[in-house]
Amino acid sequence: MISWDDIVAIVRNRQMNNGELLEKMIEVRRRYNADWVVPYVSEMDSEVLPPTTPALIAEAIDFLGMRAASVMPYMNSPAIDPTKEVGVRSREFAAMRRKILGATHHQSKTKLHMRRAMRHLAGYATASMIVVPDFESCIPRLELRDPLSSYPEPKAAEDLSPPKNCAFVYTKSVDWLRAHYPQVRDWIASSKSTGEEMWDMVEWVDEDVTVVGVLGPRDWENRTLGASGAVVQSMELHRWPNPTGLCPVYIPGRVTLDKIISQIANLTGQVDLMAQLQALSIAAGEKAIFRDRFIIGDSIKAPQLVGGQWKDGRTGEMNIILDAKNIGELAGTPDPTTQMMIDRLERNVRIGTGLVPQAGGETY
Repeated sequence: MISWDDIVAIVRNRQMNNGELLEKMIEVRRRYNADWVVPYVSEMDSEVLPPTTPALIAEAIDFLGMRAASVMPYMNSPAIDPTKEVGVRSREFAAMRRKILGATHHQSKTKLHMRRAMRHLAGYATASMIVVPDFESCIPRLELRDPLSSYPEPKAAEDLSPPKNCAFVYTKSVDWLRAHYPQVRDWIASSKSTGEEMWDMVEWVDEDVTVVGVLGPRDWENRTLGASGAVVQSMELHRWPNPTGLCPVYIPGRVTLDKIISQIANLTGQVDLMAQLQALSIAAGEKAIFRDRFIIGDSIKAPQLVGGQWKDGRTGEMNIILDAKNIGELAGTPDPTTQMMIDRLERNVRIGTGLVPQAGGETY
C-alpha cells in the first residue's frame, strides 16, 4: 500500500514536470473558448475589438472530434466454445455478455463521453477516462476526466500498456470540504482560510487502492501551491481497497515520434499573428477614413482652437480655429498585402489541421 506522503510527493513532482505540456494545453483551451484578447491600436480608451478572424482552432477541434466520434467502437464477446449453442461457454452466453457491455455503455452515456474525449484528443493530444463503480445500479460506469488535471504514470512513448497508477486533481471550496469532511474543519480553521477559497483535492488510483485527500490551496490555473516548492500541509481523507487488481484508468495519446504534442497547439502562434494583422488592418482602414489633420498658421500668431479641444470628425461638429492660414489632411491607404498575408496564414492553419472547407460551410 502506498503511503499518503508518497502520493503527495508524486503528484507535486508530476505537476512540476508537466508544466510545459499543460501550458500548451491551456493556450489551446483559451483560443477554443475565445478567452484571449488581441491588442488593438485605438485612440478611444473604451473601444474593444470583437473577434474578427475565423475561429479556426475551435473549428478544427470540433471537426476532428465529430468525425472521430461519429462511429462507436465495435464491441464483441466471442464464445469460449463456438460449437456449443446454449449453456456455459456457449454462443448464448457470449451474446449475453455482448448485450451487457452495450447496456453498460448506454448507462454511462458513452456516446456523449466519446464526443468530448475526441475533442480532448484533437486539441490536447490526450484524453482521460476512468471506470468507477455505480452503487445505485450495481454496474460499472465510465467517466471522462479533464486531461489538464490528470497525472498518469510517466512512460516511454513506445510503451502502449495502460498506466499502473494515476492521480486526478480537482478543486473544491472550503465550505464544501467542511460540509462533506468534518475532520478537516479544525485543520482549515488553523490556516485562516475563508469559505470561498478553492483548495485542490487529489484522487489517487492504482492497482491496490483508491485514496482521496486534500493537497492544499490552489496557486494558479492547474497547479497546487505546494508544487512550486512552498511548504503546504496536506491531509488524507479516505481510502478504499481496489478489489479488481487493475488500474481502471485509460489515458490514450496521439501517435507521434517521441512525446505527446498536439498539432493544433503548434498553430496557435499563426492564429495569433493572423488576428493581430487583422486588428492592424482595421486600425489602418479607420485611419484612412478619419484622417489626421494638420494646421498651417500665419507667420505672426500661432493658431488657436476655439473651445480648447479638437472635435472628432465622427461627431459631425465643426472646429473653429483662429489665426489659421490653411487646414489639410494626411491621406493614406491600408497596405493591400496585409490581407494577402492574412489569407495565407489562414490557409496554413487549415492545411496544418486537416480542416476541409466543407467544415465551415464552404465548397471547393
